[in-house]
Amino acid sequence: MATISVPELVRSTQCLSLEARNDKLRETAADPENDWESLKNLILSTSNYYITHPDQASTLFETEIHDLWDQLIQLAKLTPADDPAHDRLVSLTLWARELGALRIKQNGKDGKLITPEGLEVWTDLPYLEEDMQEAWQKSMDLTPVERHNFAAFTARLMAVGVSDTGFGLCALWLLRETLETPRPLTKPENGDEISVAELLPACLAWFEYCNFKLLRLAVDRDFNGVNFYPHLSAPGELAREADVEQLGFSVPRWLFWRRRFKELSRCEDEQVAKKGRQGFDYMITTGMTLGYKISGERKYMEKLRAVLEEELIRSGKDTVTPDDVVVDLDWAD
Repeated sequence: MATISVPELVRSTQCLSLEARNDKLRETAADPENDWESLKNLILSTSNYYITHPDQASTLFETEIHDLWDQLIQLAKLTPADDPAHDRLVSLTLWARELGALRIKQNGKDGKLITPEGLEVWTDLPYLEEDMQEAWQKSMDLTPVERHNFAAFTARLMAVGVSDTGFGLCALWLLRETLETPRPLTKPENGDEISVAELLPACLAWFEYCNFKLLRLAVDRDFNGVNFYPHLSAPGELAREADVEQLGFSVPRWLFWRRRFKELSRCEDEQVAKKGRQGFDYMITTGMTLGYKISGERKYMEKLRAVLEEELIRSGKDTVTPDDVVVDLDWAD
């Protein structure tokens, strides 16, 4: 009887895996809402298979795990950024992690399923961080909408404690590309360079869904990514010109991002200016909410409250909002 060697089996599985990924992407694009349950079932069926077939090559398991995360990533890209379905995807990821270490029996002994890199399945969510980082490195090929959707998912994951280091590097990379790197404000008529306008929606998602975690890392200065990936955590050209030199997250870098949003809020392009103002608004009260003393926040809010009180008295209205008054972002300086 003919037999197939493990290397041949691995190559065959990897080829099938690539084809399956492409098929799955097409299915997801057609009907994304049905994939959440299938992802959950895939996690369970994968677990069951390796419990009952513990001697299978670990490389086969690695391929299947990459397929799983690839489907999760593709679904995140296709789910609108503000759709609560993202929370369901985050919940699914946390659920997988809380399955704990997968118990298998090998050579007559009970043990855990461990990847060649020493990661426990499912406790360490093996290869998720790696696959997410790889996807972000290729994200310049996405549409602005897909990039925005993917950022909303990644930021939500980091906000609930999934891989501060891995996803923090994704955040730093995108923020550097958007706010710290010289690039055209809007897409040039002749040219392929990605513009600030195309990156801003994804950039804003980090401050909408993960602002507190980003600031905490900046204040605590305990971000491990600088030790392993200095090329990803280094400030960009514009930040360095403003004397922001520290790798990773820092309060000076946080303040630089806030100033960049202020600058963008005053640009001639209406849509970019609107998003610049949104970014500033997401950041300006983050420190006060956490009890941190971040430069300019308290002064800005005190001035805003005074102006609102004056408008309330002048107008005779029951309530007024910042939209009813002239707000000067320089109050934070």
